[in-house]
Amino acid sequence: MVACSRLQVLINDDLLEPRGIALAPEHGWMFWSDWNEKRPKIERAAMDGSERMLLASTNLGWPNGITLDLKRSKIYWCDAKTDKIEVRLETDWCAVCSCLL
Repeated sequence: MVACSRLQVLINDDLLEPRGIALAPEHGWMFWSDWNEKRPKIERAAMDGSERMLLASTNLGWPNGITLDLKRSKIYWCDAKTDKIEVRLETDWCAVCSCLL
């Protein structure tokens, strides 16, 4: 029997404790949260792992679940350390992703 793996690692550098992921396949983007205690962050990349971009890295605790409102250019996430649900309007993201609007 020959094992056939279809698993492909897209991103593994500078990623310590990934938690939530949200996809926008119609636009070719994936978004995720990293719960790294020292450097929590929310990032975005193309669905092949290219074009990686840091979207949020300040005032975060343990960002978890993540969801998108692409029409309004908003990213929502839960923060397990601060016990909050947060939303951020990404004006820089809008400039980079103007094709989404």
